[in-house]
Amino acid sequence: MGLGHDRQINRIMLADKVSKLKLLVDTGTDVSVLPNYYAPKVNSSNEKLLLAANGTKIANSGKKCLMLDLNLWRNFTWSFIIANVNQ
Repeated sequence: MGLGHDRQINRIMLADKVSKLKLLVDTGTDVSVLPNYYAPKVNSSNEKLLLAANGTKIANSGKKCLMLDLNLWRNFTWSFIIANVNQ
């Protein structure tokens, strides 16, 4: 068993055809986030505690649902937390 070589990566980059939004999809996460510049005015009553990998808190301002066209057999409705992240 090698160190760091057995970890499975569950990420893929997709693009929404309508909004042109590029999405990094990680199937191992509990939540999906969007940068707060994408949706600056959302309902802040849905704030959740988010932590970065190093343990620091990530400020967030609520939740937004988007209909995504990922060029697959159907469109997908996806919930995102609007957070103070760069990408």
